[in-house]
Amino acid sequence: MRTRTAVAAILLALVVAMVPQAATAVSYTFSVTCNGGGCSGGWYRSTVTVTFHYSTDTAVASTSGCGPNVVNTDTHGKTFTCTVNFKSPPGGGAFSSPVTIKRDATPPSVSASPDRGPDANGWYNHPVHVAFSGTDATSGVASCTSADYKGPDSATASVTGSCTDNAGNTASVSFALKYDSTPPKLTNVLVTPGDGFVDLKWKASKDTTSIQVVRTPGTAGADPSTVYTGLASGYDDKAVTNKVKYSYTITAVDEAGNTATKTIAAVPASALFTPLQGATVKSRPMLTWKRVPRATYYNVQIYRGSRQVLSSWPLKARFRVPATWTFHGKRQRLTPGVYQWGVFPGFGRRTQHRFGTLLGHSEFVVKG
Repeated sequence: MRTRTAVAAILLALVVAMVPQAATAVSYTFSVTCNGGGCSGGWYRSTVTVTFHYSTDTAVASTSGCGPNVVNTDTHGKTFTCTVNFKSPPGGGAFSSPVTIKRDATPPSVSASPDRGPDANGWYNHPVHVAFSGTDATSGVASCTSADYKGPDSATASVTGSCTDNAGNTASVSFALKYDSTPPKLTNVLVTPGDGFVDLKWKASKDTTSIQVVRTPGTAGADPSTVYTGLASGYDDKAVTNKVKYSYTITAVDEAGNTATKTIAAVPASALFTPLQGATVKSRPMLTWKRVPRATYYNVQIYRGSRQVLSSWPLKARFRVPATWTFHGKRQRLTPGVYQWGVFPGFGRRTQHRFGTLLGHSEFVVKG
């Protein structure tokens, strides 16, 4: 029969035999490359291949996520982790640190915004500021440019700007516009006042699309009135009063809204001096009128009622009505009644028949 001491020794040996032997530590290393080089936490703009590299001194049972892993679409961030399971000791394993890849190969979408609309008829006529803005679905917009257009004049001008996203992709767009900052030309502005009229003349450049004439005082009082709008090269204002001073502002406008302006004054008055309008004469009157530059002669005409009774051709700006004269084969003289008279200037030789406009018309009364 075994002693208690012997039994205790046997139990101790069994316990020792059942204790697991200490496992030998597994040695391993991990590394990762992106497209064969180091990996960046920033944005990629092209396809990225992520590969994990490892080594171990024991057999490998399985791996997962160790690649190669390809990122060929845009992403805010895709994370990869390499896990290695070892055969010895059974169930042993290790994993690498995760790697996150951000990719954006798509340029932003860019739009242009001018600081105002066209000035006239789709044209800009002074500098315009254009700001460019963008949207980007993945990395977001980092910056955009702006630009000012100041010329040259062109119907097909453009301003180009761009936006860049946080991945470094850049896109540009052009803003098309029509630009003309050059006003039309308004030259040879002349005014000829006469008896109850003011004759205006001007010359406008071919790019002029409208001409406006504003008169002060106007047609209904002291305030200015627009008396003409169109494309003619002159305007004859017959709604005036003699001996009143009028100011005329002539404005030429082009399609882009540019303007050229000239202002000129005139005082209409009769160019026929004596006798005064409606004066009564008792003897042969001396007719006098305003001298016309470059006129070589004048044609004086006198009417009684609607019937012409005299036509004469003085060389100077005066004419004494004779006591008697012959007109169309009939002997004529002034008899009591109302007479109308007018004068045309003539230029060159009489045979050339080059006459200017009627200087004016007046009347006198012959008493018996």
